[in-house]
Amino acid sequence: MAKKILWILFAVVLVLALAVAGVTGYFWYQNNHIFVEGAVYPVDAKTLDLRGQDISFEHYNAVHSQLPQCQIYWDVPFQGSKYPNDTVELIVSSLTEEDIQLLKAYFPDLKTLDATACSDYAVLESAKQQLPGCEILYEVSLGGKSFAPDVTELTLEAGDYDYDTLMENLQYLPEVKKITLRKPDMSLEQINELKTAFGNITFDCTVDIGGMEYTMDTTELDLSGISSDDVAGVSEKLGMLSGLTSVELMKADGTSNLTKEDVKTLEEAAPKASFHYVFDFYGESLSTTETTEVYIKNVNIGEEGLPEARLALDLLENCSRFVLENCQISNESMAQLREDYRDKTKVVWRVPYGGGSCMTDCEVIRCTYELTDKNAQNLVYCEDVRFMDVGHNDVTFLKDFSFLKGMPKLEAIIISSAYVSDLTPFANCKELKFFEAAFCGNIEDLSPLAQCEKLEMVNISFTKVKDLSPLDNLPIKTLFAQNYSAKRISAEEQERFAELHPDCLTKFTGDQPYGRGWRYDEHDKYLPYYAMLRKVFRLDEAIIPNSVGWYLREGDTDLPAAES
Repeated sequence: MAKKILWILFAVVLVLALAVAGVTGYFWYQNNHIFVEGAVYPVDAKTLDLRGQDISFEHYNAVHSQLPQCQIYWDVPFQGSKYPNDTVELIVSSLTEEDIQLLKAYFPDLKTLDATACSDYAVLESAKQQLPGCEILYEVSLGGKSFAPDVTELTLEAGDYDYDTLMENLQYLPEVKKITLRKPDMSLEQINELKTAFGNITFDCTVDIGGMEYTMDTTELDLSGISSDDVAGVSEKLGMLSGLTSVELMKADGTSNLTKEDVKTLEEAAPKASFHYVFDFYGESLSTTETTEVYIKNVNIGEEGLPEARLALDLLENCSRFVLENCQISNESMAQLREDYRDKTKVVWRVPYGGGSCMTDCEVIRCTYELTDKNAQNLVYCEDVRFMDVGHNDVTFLKDFSFLKGMPKLEAIIISSAYVSDLTPFANCKELKFFEAAFCGNIEDLSPLAQCEKLEMVNISFTKVKDLSPLDNLPIKTLFAQNYSAKRISAEEQERFAELHPDCLTKFTGDQPYGRGWRYDEHDKYLPYYAMLRKVFRLDEAIIPNSVGWYLREGDTDLPAAES
């Protein structure tokens, strides 16, 4: 009985021992392993080789988070395939930002990423930034050829690129400093757009003109062999030659296959260059570079010939004076032609007035006894007149001086005895220095003369002027205002004027408005300014010109010493 009890006790003890061992083993196992999705991994594992197994990102992340010191080898799902995570080189045909994050997180040993088949260059640039230890292999396509992203200089032939792709993808070649475009098949406008868009890049071009290749710094060009059929294509290329200064269009025998219209097209394409071309203009042979003056006289050009005249003016590069005298073109049309080419060439024509006529660029006009309100109006076109003597036209009742609005350069004028009362047109004569209006009995108001800021010499003798205040702020040096006592300027006004102009010579009395102080000195010698006027108006010549206009001779405006 006792023996039986001992066996029972032994069995109980054995069971208890086994149970304790089992429980102890269980807790040891739990404490020394991790469990992920039914898989068990020892916590002290230094490496785990899970390659060949279907491991998800979640599974790997769970294992890695619990065994951070363990080197885990596994097959990473990437772009529809699986690659060992210790892969050092991968080839991809496309790439996204999500792909970059996977490469960054799960391929720590990746050294080379071959992305030559990829065309999303913005993403590739991002990969270079986010994977600094990995070489990203790719090339940037410019439409025909592709180039490595670290290229610094490019020479591009036609076919290596297309314009739209070049504009889009050049930004992905950030190291490029210079591009040479050989015979580019793009317009000058497109090239300029490239230069504007990529200001950090120097663009050089070579241009194919007539089968010859030229660099952008070409200065001289011989196009004497081209014809009208070539002009459109050539003009598209000329603007690319930024250094171009001269172009020859004439053959050795002095002929050309080009029309004037062709030459204008070429000139417009390269406005900074000089084009040598010879053409006929109403019987005159003109050179675009050598002709400095054109003078066509008594040729019936007419209004219908104006386009031809404009074309000639467009072509002539160094022509300073273009004269069409008596060519049956209206004054209005000629004035418009002059205005249109004012900044380039002086256009001149002849206008009738008084008993004669003059060229519109004459500098001196003298017309006495023959000028009327009607026949004076063409003088408005004579904008270069500096000296004018239209005195003694009382016999023709001259009173309308509106033509002066076209004479901004006028320096001296004689209108004595004219019937004028309105001096408004004189306000336009900013250069006026000498104003002789003696015996102009209808003048009462001098207000317009206040605008003549250089006026020094004024003769208003025997007029109806009472108020001298318009002259207050002018540099008056000589004032003749002689008159009969009943019409004389008041003593108070004389005194007021004298206070403002203490150095001014004034004459308010007397019956010789042209005498001493105005034309003569105390010895009856010509005063210097009047002596100069006599030369200008040729008053001492055998035949004094009248109803004509002429040009100043050398020395005419020199102020001499007093002379007899």
